[in-house]
Amino acid sequence: MLTLKDIMDMDILKDATVINEPEDFSEVKVDYISVQEPPVEGFVRENEIVISTAAALDDTAELTRFIQDVYQAKAAALIFSFKPGSQKELNQDVIDLANAHQLPLIEIPWNVRFSDVIEAVTKELKAKDLHNESTCIKLQEKLLQLYFMDESLEHVAERVAVTTGHSIKITDKHKNEKGRYIFDDAEAFHEIEIKVNNTLYGYLYIAESPHTDEEPVDIDLLNHYINVPLSLWFEKEEVINITGLKLKNDYVWKLAIEKDTTPEIVNQGVQLGFNMDALYFCVLLKIHSHRHAADHYHSTMITKIEKKIIVLLQKKNIQAMISFKNDRFILFLENQPELDTTALLDEIEQVLSEMDPSFRYHWGIAERTSEKNAFPEQYRKAKIALEQALDLNISRLDFRQSRITSLINQMTPRHKVREQAYALLDVIIQNDRYNENGMDLIQTVIVYIKTNLNTSESSRELSIHRQSLLYRLAKFEELTTLSLNNADDLFLLQYYLRLLGKFQ
Repeated sequence: MLTLKDIMDMDILKDATVINEPEDFSEVKVDYISVQEPPVEGFVRENEIVISTAAALDDTAELTRFIQDVYQAKAAALIFSFKPGSQKELNQDVIDLANAHQLPLIEIPWNVRFSDVIEAVTKELKAKDLHNESTCIKLQEKLLQLYFMDESLEHVAERVAVTTGHSIKITDKHKNEKGRYIFDDAEAFHEIEIKVNNTLYGYLYIAESPHTDEEPVDIDLLNHYINVPLSLWFEKEEVINITGLKLKNDYVWKLAIEKDTTPEIVNQGVQLGFNMDALYFCVLLKIHSHRHAADHYHSTMITKIEKKIIVLLQKKNIQAMISFKNDRFILFLENQPELDTTALLDEIEQVLSEMDPSFRYHWGIAERTSEKNAFPEQYRKAKIALEQALDLNISRLDFRQSRITSLINQMTPRHKVREQAYALLDVIIQNDRYNENGMDLIQTVIVYIKTNLNTSESSRELSIHRQSLLYRLAKFEELTTLSLNNADDLFLLQYYLRLLGKFQ
């Protein structure tokens, strides 16, 4: 950083006079120098030395406005050169104004050419820029060497910190720390994106002030030279992660379809980092979207979905093995006794819907098991449940429920059964007094069935009085001619409701 003190120490300004009592010149940064005559009109830049003859200024008021314009532009200093005999001078009011805003006022002799001053200062500015750029280029070369030497981001942070004198932290795009070198824990940091071709890889955090008396680093210049080298570490990590994910995908698929889970297969899982001593149950997921073909997803989208699920499960300390085959996600989830499967699937849907709100989900859920390494059987049961869920357009179905629907589906052609269901329930569906716009008799009966025909629990669930519940149930029986006390009628009713996608 070139300072006003550096400028004032130059030989060409040896006869300059400091008019007011400004701040420490060694703290005043200088980036530019130019000749400006009033009015300024926005031409002065921050950290710029302004040189002027003030020839057009006839009185103190005009001079005051000129100084105001210069300090409002955050100039580094204002240098005057008055023509001999002009009788121009800076009175105390003007000097006090400059002092109040810490604007250095300097006067140089008339015989010192402005062009010589500008040339000398510009030369120093270019020399400083070349030095800073050279430092950044050397740092860039060193980082590339560290990359090809397979060094960690901890070493990278140290190299950047030592070179710049600033404490450094490096994180991935999720702000998980990958490397740091800290001089002072109490420091404040600038955040810089590690971004190439609109792809965000991570963040570089650089302390606002250097650890030593060295000048602060030029952040824009530093970022220009080390952004691409830093991205290489994250590119490599991404390739490793994707390769590892593919190996794990293939292994989980192998678990699902192999007839027996041999000790050799179990050992492969251990080598891939899976806990093969845990109990697992299987869940299959089919995702539909208005933005994608129902049976096709780009590999990048599949990877993103898998990573979202993995991150969520890790946060909840649920061990899992995941794969994607035949347009379905295969999840072997740790069979934790306290695990609420419904709540977990709700959370997964919520996380994935943040990626694409048009996602629609179908789940097939195997039965919980106490049998170790029962992966093929678990997959088979989840597959049956998912196929039934897709066939009946039910968002979620577990294997126990799917056995009932499988038996029913063998009795009568589906289109005929659907016609029967509508014939029975249409009197309710088409009547606003009885459908969801009114009493919602179908939902009332569903809650009644799910609570095992418990009127008290059903009333609480529906937030209605028990007498109102009994009235609705009686009205349902009247309209459908079914008896809710008859086991066969209940069986048939549940089947019709499942077929129409209302009982989930």
